[in-house]
Amino acid sequence: MPAIVSPSGGSKIAVDKQPVTLVVASAETNFVRPLTYVFEVATDANFTNKVFARDSVAPGDGGRTSLRLPDPLAPERSYFWRARAEDGANTGSFTSAIGFDVFTPIVIEVPGLVAPAS
Repeated sequence: MPAIVSPSGGSKIAVDKQPVTLVVASAETNFVRPLTYVFEVATDANFTNKVFARDSVAPGDGGRTSLRLPDPLAPERSYFWRARAEDGANTGSFTSAIGFDVFTPIVIEVPGLVAPAS
């Protein structure tokens, strides 16, 4: 089973730091078939409201596999994500669901001088 790397549980992701990149430590196998990965993102921990799913993700280099979401997630919401490995004949278990939040940062502008004029 892959292991969650990023975003980790409780992460807060600013809306301007999107799209989110999901990263797992790649699973190990003793089979000859190459592994691919399934990534899912939902608005609930039971994954009844999936907002993104992708299968057949090729493993990455250096023992990590990553997937950048194609679009930004809606801000001011909580999301959950999980991943699993499969080899075409066998399917591993999903990782535990990991929650993270997407937020809009508050920006306070520098005040401008109005008076006195000089």
